[in-house]
Amino acid sequence: MQAAQAHAMSESHRLAAVVERLRGMLAANDILAGEDMPLRHFSDRAISAPENAAGCCIVYPRSTEQVSAVLRECHREGIAVVPQGGMTGMSGGAVPLQACIVLATERMALIETVDSRQGQIRLQAGVPLQVAQEAAAQHGFLLPMDIGSRGSCLIGGTAATNAGGMRVIRYGMMRNLVLGIEVVLADGTVLSDMSGLLKNNAGFDLKQLFVGSEGTLGVITRLVVRLFPLPLATATACCALADFDAGVVFLDRARRRLGESLAAFEAMWPDFFALGCTPLGRSPFSSPAGLYILLEAEGADDGIEGRMEELLAEAIADGLVADAVIPQSEAIRRELWSIREPTQAYANHFRPSVGFDVGIQVDRMARFVAECRQDILRLDERLASIFYGHIADNNLHIGVKLQPDGPSKMDVQDVVYNCVRRQGGTISAEHGIGATKRGYLGFTRSPQEIAVMRAIKHMLDPSNIMNPGKVL
Repeated sequence: MQAAQAHAMSESHRLAAVVERLRGMLAANDILAGEDMPLRHFSDRAISAPENAAGCCIVYPRSTEQVSAVLRECHREGIAVVPQGGMTGMSGGAVPLQACIVLATERMALIETVDSRQGQIRLQAGVPLQVAQEAAAQHGFLLPMDIGSRGSCLIGGTAATNAGGMRVIRYGMMRNLVLGIEVVLADGTVLSDMSGLLKNNAGFDLKQLFVGSEGTLGVITRLVVRLFPLPLATATACCALADFDAGVVFLDRARRRLGESLAAFEAMWPDFFALGCTPLGRSPFSSPAGLYILLEAEGADDGIEGRMEELLAEAIADGLVADAVIPQSEAIRRELWSIREPTQAYANHFRPSVGFDVGIQVDRMARFVAECRQDILRLDERLASIFYGHIADNNLHIGVKLQPDGPSKMDVQDVVYNCVRRQGGTISAEHGIGATKRGYLGFTRSPQEIAVMRAIKHMLDPSNIMNPGKVL
């Protein structure tokens, strides 16, 4: 006990020494400690920081050079560093778990260039995703990465977590969009590949090592992100189907009929759909269905709307789709999307809850949903569960509403992740591992894979100062 207390005191003194030196390098308002620290740095959408994290210091660098200086000081003293973006994560990946330096990138918010010839945007990691999207749109381009937290998440965080979102079926995950990256390693070394070359086969593609690493290998400070011409036409439809099997057949038809223009194919089981309709006070359909699909296609001309109508007419004639709604205005389109992104309804009617982001092969998804729902009810028959997701890319989201006197969050996690393991899926399709799923990594990755991950981590961060307690 005495040894532990002495170590804690020594660490506290070393942290204080680092903070004092950093005050000489940064502007006074770019480093905060004690009661001055904003509470937003101590929780995300999954967990809150423990009490022992109160000894943290928040640093707001404004450049790669300042990030490098901070990490050099922390590396010298063995002080933990937790990189942070917009704190919209779902796995506790940016929440400090101990006294440390919290390195918040939110003031690194410069959009350097939007290159219309190359179709690229060059920017600092602290630019909010929506701001980057709007900057691209002003030049006639689409930044296709899109998630519900677009207004508050930061572009560096989407890369650090390899975010997915609504358009993965057409444009891929964030790693498919990153053409260049600048990152600072644990000892302050700067690795910079901001060439933005689409093809560069000169040795290992190091940037991909840091995309999805959740701040455990280094701090992403700048990015080159691929852009695409803004679609000139968008066709949206919401469909009611009998069951998931019909949804799989419909997905195949949509891919064949719409081709690469198919940008979103969102599946909603009845319980989730009903929750999403709560704020509207009504359903778009007169009769209930076994599955609901919201699909969207993007094209260079109005012909995409005709192809969508042909797809729906054929599917309805064949009995594959029971009913369909095509929005006649942008307001109705947004209303349909609000069913799929029911933030208000979730907060008002489905709390407290625990959420899951899993990946399951499409041909196993119906069985997984049935077994998972059954296993949850077997744990406690009062537990309500909802299922929805981007099934075209194997991604399924699950929400389970907890009971005050019922099973714990950990009990529910055990049930769901064991079901994922039985079906050969992944415990994280797009939200990362962070702190909350660390103990379940072996459900998805083999011992050999984890050993390689640990070896890479040790090579780049031998003192384990980068986001300790996360992922591995």
